[in-house]
Amino acid sequence: MVKRLFLNNKRLSGSTFFHSCSVLKLLVMLRRSHTIKSVRFRERRRKILIGKVVLVILGAGVLWGLVFWLTGLPVITISAVSVSGNVSVSPYSIASSTRDLLTGRYWFTVPRSNILFYPKESIIKNILESYPRIKNVEVEFKNFHTVSVAITERETAALWCRTFVVTADASNDTSDECFLLDSQGFIFDSLGRTVASSVDVDASSTAVRSLPLVKFYGGISSTTDPVRMSYSSAEHFQESLLLADNLSSLGVNVVAFRERPDRDLDVELVGETRLVIGRESDNFSVMSNFQSVISEPNFDGLEGLGKIDYIDMRFGNKVFYLFK
Repeated sequence: MVKRLFLNNKRLSGSTFFHSCSVLKLLVMLRRSHTIKSVRFRERRRKILIGKVVLVILGAGVLWGLVFWLTGLPVITISAVSVSGNVSVSPYSIASSTRDLLTGRYWFTVPRSNILFYPKESIIKNILESYPRIKNVEVEFKNFHTVSVAITERETAALWCRTFVVTADASNDTSDECFLLDSQGFIFDSLGRTVASSVDVDASSTAVRSLPLVKFYGGISSTTDPVRMSYSSAEHFQESLLLADNLSSLGVNVVAFRERPDRDLDVELVGETRLVIGRESDNFSVMSNFQSVISEPNFDGLEGLGKIDYIDMRFGNKVFYLFK
């Protein structure tokens, strides 16, 4: 009986072992099948991803080509630049510099000459930086082929000058290198050298004053290029021009305003008479003191100015003058 049980157990053990091997083989097969399916799935996903990337690249290329072609159509391409409002500045020079900014493309795609995308702000900035004589620029498209550039030039209100000594022929003559000032005291161009004693200077066709242009000396280093710089403040400069106009209304022409070492001003008049005024003197006080002096009985009115070297008005109501 014991022997029979042993044989039965042996048979059961063999059956169990065989069953375990079958299960193990089945697991191995299932795992191998899962691995094959995973590899195939990953390969399929990779192919789909590559296909999508290719489609995106092709779509982007087609879109880029379409934009490249449409924005470059001649019907919306700028081919001409018109310039108006110029007086002294060459319109050909402005048109040329504008056309230079219309060459090339944005990001190798959209032409800069496209009427819908042309660099308007860059054109305005370039003109103002290249031509200090120009005060204002307006750019707009005239039609689908033409850009219109309307400029406003600065008007000459006075001159800023620096004096040079001419030593030719052993003489001590002087000449002035003068620059043009607008109504704000901004120096925008060079006039060149003129005779220092000259009063009637035809500075440019854009002169805003009908009177002979007044010269200003000092206030800016004489060793630097003064173009694009300002003489004093706009308010002080305009006050000086107003004083010149007020004196002119009395029949007295101002030749120049010359800054003294103490920063006060010599107002040089026709006839080589000077008015010495404080830098912060107001026009009303200066005119009041001046009229008081020329109205004195022993002064002979305006004719008496020719006998005077200078009239010093820097001390309030006290006025000092010196005969020549």
